[in-house]
Amino acid sequence: MVEVLLIEPMYAHVEDKLTIRDSADFYSGSPIAIREPIAIEYIAGYLKSKGINAEIVQQTTDSDEDILAYIEKMKPKILGVSIHSTHIFPRVLKFLRLCKNKFPEMVIVLGGNHPTCVPEIVNEECIDYVVRGEGEETCYELVNAILERKFDKIEKIKGISFKKNKKIVHNPPRERFDFSKAPWPIRKKEILEKIKCAPLCYPPPDKQKCAAQIAYSRGCPFKCEFCVSPLVFPGKVIYRKAEDVVNEIEFLQKNFGTNFLFFNDLTFNANPQKVKELCEEIVSRNLKIYWFAYCSVHINNEIIKHMANAGCTRIGTGVESFIDEILEIYKSQQNLKLAKKSLKIIDSYGILNRVYIMIGYPEETKQMLEETVEIMKTLPIDQPRLAFITPFPGTPFYKKFKGRLVTTSSEFFTGDYPIIKNHTISPEEYIKIRNRIIVEFYNSEEYFDHVIEKCERFPHLISSFLFFVDYLKKKDILKKPIFKKFKNKLQDLEDK
Repeated sequence: MVEVLLIEPMYAHVEDKLTIRDSADFYSGSPIAIREPIAIEYIAGYLKSKGINAEIVQQTTDSDEDILAYIEKMKPKILGVSIHSTHIFPRVLKFLRLCKNKFPEMVIVLGGNHPTCVPEIVNEECIDYVVRGEGEETCYELVNAILERKFDKIEKIKGISFKKNKKIVHNPPRERFDFSKAPWPIRKKEILEKIKCAPLCYPPPDKQKCAAQIAYSRGCPFKCEFCVSPLVFPGKVIYRKAEDVVNEIEFLQKNFGTNFLFFNDLTFNANPQKVKELCEEIVSRNLKIYWFAYCSVHINNEIIKHMANAGCTRIGTGVESFIDEILEIYKSQQNLKLAKKSLKIIDSYGILNRVYIMIGYPEETKQMLEETVEIMKTLPIDQPRLAFITPFPGTPFYKKFKGRLVTTSSEFFTGDYPIIKNHTISPEEYIKIRNRIIVEFYNSEEYFDHVIEKCERFPHLISSFLFFVDYLKKKDILKKPIFKKFKNKLQDLEDK
């Protein structure tokens, strides 16, 4: 029996020995593999540091019935559910209704990106409380009040929403949590053993062991109108000490054998000095660890050199668009020239480039999409993510385009469907064009030449690309002629 059971629904299935997200869209390049449920792990760590008995579970391939049986076994007084994105809310809501029906006395608390942006969901009968923003301190105060049955305290807890006399009450927001003092996440080996970074990574998925998430900072200096992060982490970026982060890395290696990390910082390179401090700490301890991080295009050679020396093998770069006309409207601090420079620097160090591109802007034309794929072929891109710009509920972007949406059904807010109406391109056309761009890019001679040249410079990447081209062939993205050409050439390089 536990006092608090924390669940992260990450619906998935097993495919080729990988635990794959059900929502993965292979033609968009959306993330396919599940990640460690670090949000609930941090909440559990904080609650346990305060003497509260908390347990975690990640729902992946488990059915709702499996989870209900586990809840019955654990008998929690409070069920906490983290909802990372809008598209899974309808499915989670169905599950929560089952929970409330079977365990009517159990208190149900929701947190995460979607509840923070749309706290009005607390109006659902099966939801008792919504925790907005960072959850550590808020959850502790709320859990403590519920367990001690001091319900009068709840009305004074900052950062929560609840129902009172059939009306929704939104308490004032909580000040930012001092992330530098956060206890480490509570981890479970059976969860980490399922985690991979796929499909293109070094080391490749079949060589990764207990790939963990880790956080150096919370927040982002860019306040993009389409992003939920300013609502979840308002204000400045808050960092942990580099020494504390590296201590955690050593703990993961010692206790789980972790050989790959995903830094979930929203903009890892936001503070170059902090990047340098962390990388130098990793190098000084002679740690053999590989890792992935998100970066903006505002990079320089020195920063990437530090990252490469410290084990960075994959960077996700938010270029957003290669069309300056679009960037001027939506991300004026970026342009094509800056993106080209950054991608070339990353490539020069043998780091895999995962490039995040958004399409589906209301001002976009078919000609711009044609230009996009031609520009992509000229750049050292290893794996693109071609997402439709999505106005997530609660963001300024949603309010701006609310009257111009193709749909408001939550399950379509994945980034894999066009959500904003475009006067010249229908949603059906957009998806066909997106699919064609991906197929044309991967089957181009330019992409083939880039991959082979990169593997000649950095032979350790051959295994990664062999895994990746097999994946692309299985998904019918890479066609038979170019697939054979890739396999033959990569195997020749491997045999040398």
